[in-house]
Amino acid sequence: MKMTKKMMMTLAAVLCCVMITTVFTSCKKDNDKYDYKITVTAGGMLTGDAAVNWSYQVMSVYQTALNIDSDEFTMDGEEEECNKYVFDTCKKAERNLPAGGAGKIIVYNRTTNKPVYIREI
Repeated sequence: MKMTKKMMMTLAAVLCCVMITTVFTSCKKDNDKYDYKITVTAGGMLTGDAAVNWSYQVMSVYQTALNIDSDEFTMDGEEEECNKYVFDTCKKAERNLPAGGAGKIIVYNRTTNKPVYIREI
């Protein structure tokens, strides 16, 4: 089967489209969105109102540090940079945690299904 010039040009165009599509879909995006969730679980001897109050105070410390007003938030950027910012900010917030309580704080990257920060008191 002899290829005509028109067939060769069509084949070259299709091959070019396939290569361009492969290059652009395989590149890492510069700005992705990552969803995070903070959980605070009171532990130790804390029960009832004391546990709720301590959990609220701890959550407030992390929300203030991260400049958010909910237990869920989103960040734009590269995964490593977003996770590092969250981790570093939470580490700095530890010095403002209320005394006299016990429990566990986890900041979870829900987009990647990985914990970014864990603190047990």
